[in-house]
Amino acid sequence: MNIRIILGVLVVGLISFGGFLYSSQCVETKTKEIDIGFRGEARSNSLYASRLFLKKMGIPAEKVDIYHLRDLPSKKTVILINTYRSTLVNYQINQLMDWVKGGGHLITVVIPERDIGEEGDLLQMKLGINTEEIYNFKSHFLEKQNEQLKKDKKAGKKVSKNKVEFDPTFKVSFKDSEKTYGLDFLTIDPLSILEDKTKKSDEIIMVDEAAYLLNRQYGKGLISIASDLDIIENRMIEDEDHAEFFWQLVHRKHRTIDNVWLINTDEMPSLIAWLWGYGWQIILTLSLFLVFWLYSLSHRLGPVIPSEALNRRRLLEHIQASGYFFWKKNQQDKLINSSQQAALQKIGKLFPEWSQLTVDEQLALASEYTDIPIKELSPLLFENKTLTIDEFIQRIQQLEAIRKH
Repeated sequence: MNIRIILGVLVVGLISFGGFLYSSQCVETKTKEIDIGFRGEARSNSLYASRLFLKKMGIPAEKVDIYHLRDLPSKKTVILINTYRSTLVNYQINQLMDWVKGGGHLITVVIPERDIGEEGDLLQMKLGINTEEIYNFKSHFLEKQNEQLKKDKKAGKKVSKNKVEFDPTFKVSFKDSEKTYGLDFLTIDPLSILEDKTKKSDEIIMVDEAAYLLNRQYGKGLISIASDLDIIENRMIEDEDHAEFFWQLVHRKHRTIDNVWLINTDEMPSLIAWLWGYGWQIILTLSLFLVFWLYSLSHRLGPVIPSEALNRRRLLEHIQASGYFFWKKNQQDKLINSSQQAALQKIGKLFPEWSQLTVDEQLALASEYTDIPIKELSPLLFENKTLTIDEFIQRIQQLEAIRKH
């Protein structure tokens, strides 16, 4: 092998080895985490983590589209609607509340006053619930802190320069339990309950000075309506005590639950999905019928059907077609000329000396044969000028009568 090639390979190897040693000692490897968001179903389903949590805890839970509320489940099922119910009409709201009255448990959110249309929301009107102005927890915390500082200064107390940092975690508890749950909030739309609609059995969960959630007995069932349910969505359910609070909320009515329906969007399905959801039997039947019908067209029992013999057109049809062609091309003189020749040939066959006679002699014999005066017969047999439609038809009829005489 050439010595130059060997030396070149050695030099490249030494440089590569030196580079590796330098990078291993002087270059530091760092790992950086980048949030790329949710993937798969979690990208479109904000309650995906809640469903996994409930299933892991042994409770059947499923994502349900809002149009499935036409067929309501058993009374031991919890229906959670984390939307503004914009696609539910009044009769569906009434049907849903009748289901609750029979023993069901409904969990949903309040629609802020700024987002309610002119007609209002039937569910909130029946419960006598509205919303107050947005409650900013940090702003209220700072206001209270400043007020306390002013009071301390007036009282001559020593004021610390180190201010207490705002903590977004608030402790809440249910009515019949001393256990508290830490929930994170920055802002909410506090519930506002009309006085004439308030009931003694109402359970109102307060966060700071804002009403966050109302549990109200409705018939044999329970309605839980919150200012929002962000704490049980994918990004927040693992924080603080959100999952445990959600577990307790789901069990506020029934300790044993058949299922939990999770609804996270108001969107209606596409037409194909809707038809398949409500009429898949009909679609399947029609599809099978179409397959069998196409199969029946591709096969036939019995002998081969012979091809029909082509019918030959009559000679008269060809003549009519030729005459129509000449007439359309303004060549009526050819039609007149052919009719005159046919009439002269017919007369010529009756008189052997016809071809040897002069025109005047031919006219005399033709007049004697047809009983038509010579003055009328001469232009009829020998002239060919442009005629109107009526004159043309009359001329052809006269020549045809001579030919058939």
